[in-house]
Amino acid sequence: MSGPHRCPYREGVDRTRLIGWTWVIVQFAILAALLVVPWQLHAPILLSIGGLLGVCGGLLALSVSRTLGEAFTPTPVPRTGVHLSTGGPYRSLRHPMYVGILLIVLGALIAAGTWPGWIVGGVLAVFFVLKSHWEDRQLATAY
Repeated sequence: MSGPHRCPYREGVDRTRLIGWTWVIVQFAILAALLVVPWQLHAPILLSIGGLLGVCGGLLALSVSRTLGEAFTPTPVPRTGVHLSTGGPYRSLRHPMYVGILLIVLGALIAAGTWPGWIVGGVLAVFFVLKSHWEDRQLATAY
């Protein structure tokens, strides 16, 4: 389509945002799959270890959202006009929000996971590796 209303730059931005939202939808679909797999409580020590990991993951995720402030976005597409975060958990971790979510899931799996849950958890881990590579390319372009 050609004409005065076509803006190639905007089409690239819209495509990137669409891909970003697709990552989010797939992520939530995988997390939803974790809700429907069977669960079985394990030994008290595993419940304690799993609970501790889950709490650590939740605190890390909370710290990330506070560190990002106005730069926080649900998609892996960087917001324009905000700074690149290098403080807080970003000082030590490349993608601390993903690590936080994975710690929560790992804690739940240790406490009550069954083999279908471990499979979905593995799919989530691979998903975050792929998503982080895509996000790194977006960050490199933006900053």
